Amino acid sequence: MKPTITSNFKTKALIALGALSVIAVGVVWAQSEAPKMPDLTKMTTSNEMDDLYFNTKVGSFKILPRGNVMPSGSLSMTFTGSVLISGLEGDVQATGSVRREYWQKEHNKQVWFGTGKLVIKGKFLNVQWFGRDLNAELHGNGILRLYGEFDKNLDTGYYWFDKADKKYWGNYGTTVVVPEQKMGGGSAMTRDEFEKNKKGKSGG
Repeated sequence: MKPTITSNFKTKALIALGALSVIAVGVVWAQSEAPKMPDLTKMTTSNEMDDLYFNTKVGSFKILPRGNVMPSGSLSMTFTGSVLISGLEGDVQATGSVRREYWQKEHNKQVWFGTGKLVIKGKFLNVQWFGRDLNAELHGNGILRLYGEFDKNLDTGYYWFDKADKKYWGNYGTTVVVPEQKMGGGSAMTRDEFEKNKKGKSGG
């Protein structure tokens, strides 16, 4: 029994330290003069939508703007760990033991921590997660940076737009653009543009 108790204690301690680190970063950020919040009047949003699925046993991710285009849509995720949300114009729904542990109204930054499900809807500056046992789906747009750790099976996790084409999460930092970017005619295009272009060339 002792090894199991020790293992559980270590896991909880690591998760707790991760949450405290995120909270500490938020507090330091809020109390300092820099970096300043981006000028939201210069930020735009996009109606582009795509579905990205991703999971990992242990890791982290961050969703960022594409230039001056704020990420938007719906992010649904089950996990154990901590989530830092910045600049949200929308709402958050939590189930399980996930609770908001920190909220800095002036800079619109909040931290959620626990085990369960979190659904974030609207537009935001960024969302950052750290923890374990993540299963997530983003229906919207943005740029994701994925960081994974090897589990007992030496897997880091997966991400995919099409379940038939799963890609490794990677442990070195992987950047994923949503909507999915396809190469066609020497330039990048969204998946919808790619499919329309392919049908046009085939006469469909």
